[in-house]
Amino acid sequence: MAEESAPISRTRLRLWWAAVALTALPLALGMAATLLGAPDRFGFASVATKVCQGWQAEMRLASEPAWAVLKGVPVVVVGPAFAGWVLSRRRGLHRAAAWIGWTAPAFLAVIALTEPALVAFDGVQDCLDAWGPMLGFSLWPLYYLLPAGCAVAALRGSRRRPRRRRALGAVIMTAVLLAAMTADRGAERPISEPDACANAPSASPVATETPAQAIARLPRPRRELAFLCAARGSSLTSPGGLRPAHQEGRSDQDLLAMGRRVCDALGRTAPGDQATASLLTTVAQEWTGGEDVTRTAAYLCPDAAARWSPRLGRSARQEAEEAARYQTRMNAACARPRLAGAPTRQATTALFVGEGGGYYASDGEPTAGDPFNAAIGDGLISAAGNTAAIMTEIEDGPVCLTVAAYRHRPPLMLRGWDRVAEVGVDSPHGGLRVTTMEEMPRLPILASTGPGPYRLRVYVRDREKAERSVSDLPVERHLIVVFPGRSTKTTVYRNAER
Repeated sequence: MAEESAPISRTRLRLWWAAVALTALPLALGMAATLLGAPDRFGFASVATKVCQGWQAEMRLASEPAWAVLKGVPVVVVGPAFAGWVLSRRRGLHRAAAWIGWTAPAFLAVIALTEPALVAFDGVQDCLDAWGPMLGFSLWPLYYLLPAGCAVAALRGSRRRPRRRRALGAVIMTAVLLAAMTADRGAERPISEPDACANAPSASPVATETPAQAIARLPRPRRELAFLCAARGSSLTSPGGLRPAHQEGRSDQDLLAMGRRVCDALGRTAPGDQATASLLTTVAQEWTGGEDVTRTAAYLCPDAAARWSPRLGRSARQEAEEAARYQTRMNAACARPRLAGAPTRQATTALFVGEGGGYYASDGEPTAGDPFNAAIGDGLISAAGNTAAIMTEIEDGPVCLTVAAYRHRPPLMLRGWDRVAEVGVDSPHGGLRVTTMEEMPRLPILASTGPGPYRLRVYVRDREKAERSVSDLPVERHLIVVFPGRSTKTTVYRNAER
């Protein structure tokens, strides 16, 4: 039978609202940081060297999706507890209201104290090094003691013993549920054995689909298998197949728990956050020896990983369109220089050079060794057989390149150029063209008269200016002139860079 209804004081309602608001505050701040950006936070991370009992319990706990949701969004418990308490009180169900209400502070206390208690346990056992980069993230739940205190204050009543029994009962029930979640579930079945990884699923997006969307299409067990194989250093896409596993001592559940911790950090912080970036760097060394952790974690949390790795959120078509826009903008900064004579073929482009800089003019694979090192020693150019290597001052950026093919030797132009040199290069198949280590740009074939020997003359300027420039537009200028010629000697016509 319902007890007589009693009015709820404004003070209690205000305390409850404060508890709900404080519980929701971390989630709201995280969403605001995502939408508006936030100042970077600095953190320290170290590589974990051993696994201790507290850490093992934390890994098992973190591997439970229910715990990840309840810990990440505790307002889903506190909010309904507040609503249930109010409704029960207004209907005169005071005992039910008490049981429902005390669920909130008991739950918040467990959320606040579980990880710090595990950290303290390992601290007593001198095992804090096992937590490594996760240590700082494991102490922030203590914040939830503040809304728990507001809820306790709102629930105070005149009858102390029943309230204490109800609080104790709520804590015991919550602890029993957590114990069931973290209990040893028997021997873990390894699913990332080499045979399993040899047939591991990979996400193959269609042209209009992003990698994150393709990953999300995979069933959860297949995504977890793909994650484990990637985290252990298995290549799911390379022709070489399986690579040696990294950190063999980690169990599948440990790796999955670490992956979910990384996903939690990716989801809570804005891209560029220093603490999360430090965590990613450290975990990368443990997972795959330094490879991209975000792409590996994407198998567990594709949406959160896509926030930190924009390429995961772009389809192949979007990538191509973005590359085309970038190329158009770079090309607009490259004016075609004055050419001597009448070339049979010519083109100007912004050529992107990768790490180390430089590019090639070749006709197939090198037949007389790679002249790249010799070009580095020369500072500009070297040739051997069917390949010439040309060095740039910049690396990982664009240079303006004009190529021109002639049937006969064109006049020499020195004015306006800092350095001019000429080498001999063979074109046995008549396919001499400019290439880089990363791509084959859309430039014409430079063997104007078909297979045979050619002379390649390179003009460069503004290399020192490019080294000082902070613009993303190309500054360094190159002109490649190719014409038939049998000489193989190197001729330097001008070098104003000395």
